[in-house]
Order: sequence, then C-alpha cells, then structure tokens
Amino acid sequence: MGWIIALALLALTGCANDGKREAACRATDWRAIGFEDGARGIAPEAFGEHRSACDDFGVTARLDDYLEGHEVGLERFCQPQNARWLGESGYRYTGICPLDLEAAFLEAYEQGYGLHEHWQRVENVRYRLDRKRARSREIERLVVDKTARLVSPAVPAAARANLAVEIKQLGEERMRLSGEIAGLEHDLTHAEHEYEHYRSAVAKLSVD
Repeated sequence: MGWIIALALLALTGCANDGKREAACRATDWRAIGFEDGARGIAPEAFGEHRSACDDFGVTARLDDYLEGHEVGLERFCQPQNARWLGESGYRYTGICPLDLEAAFLEAYEQGYGLHEHWQRVENVRYRLDRKRARSREIERLVVDKTARLVSPAVPAAARANLAVEIKQLGEERMRLSGEIAGLEHDLTHAEHEYEHYRSAVAKLSVD
C-alpha cells in the first residue's frame, strides 16, 4: 500500500507522466491521501487540487473518504510533541487543529515558537557581528597595502597624498567598527543568555 500512496501523491502534483498519473488516480486510497495531508497540517481544501488532478481521467475523488482520513491525520499532527517541534522550526500555525486538541497544541507550539524567536535574535546579532568583523579584517588588509604603496618611491607624490587620506579614513572607520563590534559582542552574550534562560524554563515546564 505504501508505494501506491507514494505514487498517488507524486502523480497528483503533476510530476509523473499521464499514464502513471491516471493509474495513480485510479488506485488512490482517498482515506490515505486525506490522512497524509492531515498529518502534514495541510488544510482539507487541498482536496480540490487532488480532485482536479484526477478529473482529466474521469476518476471521481471521494470527499467523504478524504475527510475521514484527514481527520485522523490531524489527530497525529495536532499532538503537543509535534507542536513544540513545529514552533521551534519556525512553522506558522494557521488554526487548523480542532478545538478539542488546539489548547494543548498551542501551549506547546508557543513554547517552541518562543525558542525559535529567541534563537533568531541570537543568529541576527551573530550575523551582524560577523559582517562587522569581516569588514574590520578587510580594513586591516587595505591599510597594510596602502601603507606599503605610500612609502614606495615608485608612487608619485600626488598619489601618495591620496593614499594618506584614504589610510586616515580607513583608520577612522576601523575605530567606529571597534566600538560597534564591542557593542554587538555584548548584545550577542545577552541574546545567548536570554535564549538559554528561556530554553531552561521551557524544559522545566515540559518536565512539570
């Protein structure tokens, strides 16, 4: 049965040739397709796409079977352990879970999404810090190169004057960067601390 479901899903996305698509449509277990969509958090409106994909072959999609499978699939999707992982992965919840499962799902999801947001802050600061550090290293290389040219007797006096100005400007930029880097290093330490604090709090809630 597994290969039939896999083939059906492949065919319904238009990735197989017409012969295989028709065979898949005729062999499709609509409960299984519904279950697969539900377990992946896909809204039941996806049934319309599946139906359209099989209309060309005169195959009638079975909505009742699809919805029955979809409901069972949603029960798997809407479990708290899945919700925590989805939130931490940055998944945007769209309100698909039934009311009797949504409260527990949302509690776990919000914990996971909180982790995602805290980690994004860490990554954002780290990215900015890495760019500043990279520019600082580039300035160091430029200063060394321009200083070597400045003292070279082969460089005309006018060019040396321009080099002196450029070296001065690079030095000023490097000083600004030094302060910005120090500030970002502080921000990174703070963001990492906040992330670890939140992660510990969530872990404690999970145990309790």
